[in-house]
Formats: sequence, C-alpha cells, structure tokens
Amino acid sequence: MDSDALNEFADYWEQVRTIYAPFDTSPRTGSAEVYFHEMPGGQFTNLKEHTASMGLSSRWPEIARCYAEVNELFGDIQGTCRANGRMAKKTRGNRSWKIQTHQATDDDLYNHLIYPDVFVDFSKFEREYGDVSKLPTPAFFYGLKPGEEIAVDIEQGKTLFVKLINVGSPAKDGRRVVAFEFNGIPREATTLDRSLSVGVGAKVAKGDKILTLEAMKMQTTLYAPADGVIDEILAQAGEAVDTGDLIVRLRA
Repeated sequence: MDSDALNEFADYWEQVRTIYAPFDTSPRTGSAEVYFHEMPGGQFTNLKEHTASMGLSSRWPEIARCYAEVNELFGDIQGTCRANGRMAKKTRGNRSWKIQTHQATDDDLYNHLIYPDVFVDFSKFEREYGDVSKLPTPAFFYGLKPGEEIAVDIEQGKTLFVKLINVGSPAKDGRRVVAFEFNGIPREATTLDRSLSVGVGAKVAKGDKILTLEAMKMQTTLYAPADGVIDEILAQAGEAVDTGDLIVRLRA
C-alpha cells in the first residue's frame, strides 16, 4: 500500500475520532507501543487516565513496560485471552442459547465471553429501542438541533426523514414535549428528561436527587445541598459542562 493510500485512511479516522471525542482518551496520534505492552483498549484508556490523574503522565512509558513484564510473569494473560477467543466457535457449538431479538451469532458469543454484563445490558437496550446503529452517529450521541434533519436508512430502499422542530421546557415531572416532522408530517412526543430529576419550580428537600452527570463511562449524581425550590436550570440534556460551571440555581 502506498503512502497516499495510508494518508487517506489516516485522514478518515482522524475525522471519525472527532465524533467520539467525549469518549476518547487515547493519544491523538498513532502509537506502536501497543505492540509491546499489548493492553486491551479498555485497560489502556483506563490505566492511562488513572496515570494522568495521579500526576504520573511523564512516567507512562515506564508504567507500560511494567504492565508488559507483569503480564509475562503471570503467563501472558493477554495471549491466553486471545487463545480463548479462538476457542469461542467451538464453545458456541457446545451451547444452545438465543438472544430474544435474533439467533446468537459468533460475534454475540465473543461479546458475551469478554464483556458479559455489558453484553446483557446492550441486548436489553436493543430489545427496547431496536437497532440504533441505523442512526447517524452524531445524532445518536448528541441529538438533533432545532431545524436539523436527518435521513435514516432502515432497510434497502426505505429511508425515513426526521426533522426536529422544538424541544419544550421540562415540566415539574421532568417531561418535555418534542415537536418534530416525520417524513414531512408534523408530530409530537412526550419524553422523560432522564438527566434532570426535577424541573423549574419543583420543591426539593436536602439530599434529593437533582440531576445526573456522565463522564468517562461513569455517572455522578448531584443532590440538593438544602431545602428549596429549583429556580433555574442552566444546562440542557446532552450538553457538555466543565468543572465550575453553574448548572442549577436553588432558591431557599
């Protein structure tokens, strides 16, 4: 493969990574060090994040080498995992199990063996919401902006057009009215804003859940520091916030 072709691939993946930026903590450039320490993707990102949080980023090469040495001392655990993966097809042949949405595939088995809890949660999500892979990635992660329209190819020759018109303010029960167009026809739907447990005007007691923040696959719940009334909500669902940002005003 010539250098021009490699550059095209590099440019493509660089654009893809911008879409996944909130979930991507790996280095911004390619690195051959993975061929040495052989860390799985999840362990790599988590360990690198913990290293940075402890102020040890400058010692990352040393930490990666230690990881590789410990892996070898324990008999090459990562190599054993890869060998187990090669046995997955045989394992599947000895099992009779079925996902409620479809007959289990080899990929389903690999996912179940490596991430059993995550796989079960995803299967439950897929049963409830269907195949969300049909949605454009930015729409799935960040939602639509008022006036934005997307095309969803649900099957060959069948495309749905969805345009967001408006998202109403949250009611006291935390529900919002969403106005949209579906194939050009005006529609409305009521949905629960799960990021906000309360709405403007709601009375809360000290310790009541107010909202949930999510970062690095972890959720953090914010609770009312005192009795009062929600006076103003300054962040919308799916909006990125930084440390020190004012999100909610509580009136005593």
